[in-house]
Amino acid sequence: MGTSNLLAQLKGVRKTGPDQWEALCSAHDDHRPSLSVREENGRTLLRCHAGCTTEAVVAALGLTMSDLFPESEKASQRQIVMKYPYKDEAGELLYEVVKTEPKGYYQQRPDGNGGWIRDLKGVRRVLYRLPELLAADPSATVFVVEGEKDADELARLGLVVTTNSGGAGKWRKEYSACLQGRSVVVIPDNDEPGRKHAGEVTASLLGVAASVKTVNLPGVPEKGDVSDWLKSHAKEELVALGEAAPRSCAVPSPRRTLYTAADLLSMDLPEPRWVVEGIVPEGLTLLAGKPKVGKSWLCLQLALSVAGVDAGLGGTAPNAGGVLYLALEDSNRRLRYRLAALLVDKSPPAALHLATEWPRLPAGGLDRLQSFLREHPETRLFVIDTLARVRATSNGRKSAYEIDYGDLSGLQSLAAEHPGLGVLVVHHQRKNLADDDPLDLVSGTTGLTACADTVILMSRGRGTDSFDARMLLTGRDVEGREFALKRETGSPRWCVLGDASALALSEQQQKIVAFLRKLGEPAGPKAIADATCVPHGSVKHLVGKLVDVGILSRAGSGTYAMNPGHSAHSNHRVHPIHSVHPPEGVSTGECPSYTDGVKFQIEESSRGEQGERSSDEIDSPKLGGRGTPAHEPSDQDAHGGEP
Repeated sequence: MGTSNLLAQLKGVRKTGPDQWEALCSAHDDHRPSLSVREENGRTLLRCHAGCTTEAVVAALGLTMSDLFPESEKASQRQIVMKYPYKDEAGELLYEVVKTEPKGYYQQRPDGNGGWIRDLKGVRRVLYRLPELLAADPSATVFVVEGEKDADELARLGLVVTTNSGGAGKWRKEYSACLQGRSVVVIPDNDEPGRKHAGEVTASLLGVAASVKTVNLPGVPEKGDVSDWLKSHAKEELVALGEAAPRSCAVPSPRRTLYTAADLLSMDLPEPRWVVEGIVPEGLTLLAGKPKVGKSWLCLQLALSVAGVDAGLGGTAPNAGGVLYLALEDSNRRLRYRLAALLVDKSPPAALHLATEWPRLPAGGLDRLQSFLREHPETRLFVIDTLARVRATSNGRKSAYEIDYGDLSGLQSLAAEHPGLGVLVVHHQRKNLADDDPLDLVSGTTGLTACADTVILMSRGRGTDSFDARMLLTGRDVEGREFALKRETGSPRWCVLGDASALALSEQQQKIVAFLRKLGEPAGPKAIADATCVPHGSVKHLVGKLVDVGILSRAGSGTYAMNPGHSAHSNHRVHPIHSVHPPEGVSTGECPSYTDGVKFQIEESSRGEQGERSSDEIDSPKLGGRGTPAHEPSDQDAHGGEP
């Protein structure tokens, strides 16, 4: 290939001197031309000033290093080892991809006289193995791979498979029509061009194919492919991975933002969707807590849940998919330890991607998130741990509120443009304030909480709590709720016990609630005292506190009853999330389910296995209450600190 042909494949080409040019580099997301091109003695010389290797630049163009050499030099070195024919629907040969040794490829078309022409000018491009694809069962899964060798390997196993000529980055829009209505699994090569190519193929097929999935094969070496993977795995494993992979979502069209009142009232709008049921909704969520409270462990458990692994938290991901976790305060060693501690004996999910470094949002970080989403359209969750590592540096010309709001606005817009996507940002809390609004605990101005769709505040349990941490969730589109969290015995893993209000009741309060719930009608303090053996004077004090937190209501004439809005295990302020079952091997006492939480505590109290708390210790359940925690979960405590 001559220099002129190579330049024709580049973007932003500008001549800078005799036989010299500059262009946008094809191997990275280049916005300012950083690629130098020079012709010398018939050879084409390339140099990316951003650091990309010549091999990477050439591969991104679908070429090989030998394509930079003169034809005479290449011809003397190459030996043809394989030809891959591309045929039309009727089986007529259109062109060939020729593989040579030393490793190289070129394309040729018949000249009509028994010879060949080494270009594809005027030739219609088609998918590889097109006749076999069209003849296959329409209900069969079609595997799209990168390269003819891989396609032939899967075809040998009896699978329906195709690819495009030219390698990564050469998928054409017209190819997608041949896969209309088909179930497609895209398998990328394990390198950056391969992953980018898979994203482009997926994006092209969305809305055309019946379903599109991407399978990043576990254990493939760097720059490896599906043929490498099949050397130690069976066809059945590949099929199973394809069946288990999450479906990719359609890339949304530009959002309509202007409506009449009549338009808005007539619209059928879906309810907010959960990324992790009851815990993380779609949109931008800000998770704030004091240092060492266990935020990072919790976030990694959430990430594993979305990626399809039961990490013991209890929350389910209704639509499992890809996750990008930015662990920006961790080293690779610490991150590996945490993963191993949470996975135990489970296999690591291929859908979970992790990074310990990332540009600040205004300095390319937000663009990289958008690029990742294009390349991995199956992504359901971004986790940024922590905000301080990606937010903008201070700007004296803006107010603190403007800076805080601006730090999150780009992420909020990104989430809004992709329905079903959650962006979870970890932040810190300030010291407890006297203000009654728990959102004021979030470090910074109200610009942060104003921009976020949902805010989660995580704090250690109080001294009167039988659990380790509280998690208060509040948001624009979701009902407020407060959970109780507990560490599994001997493990850093969190499990959700349920409603923190109910689980924080004293033994005497639990007896009163159990009696009135069973009675089903109002009762006065004397009747309650006689039935529960709680002193009459204490009953008057305790029922008042239960009214304050919304569990009981005054029924008149000095009687009390269960609040009509309070179910078996929730009150009118906090709604239950889901039933949580303890992980295998963990007793109910260690990690009770939501539905068993209150019942378990009452039964244990009646056996005398819990020390009675005085009524003075019971406060209305608010986040950030004072007291010495029964256990202070830490990111580096005895349960799970870095060894």
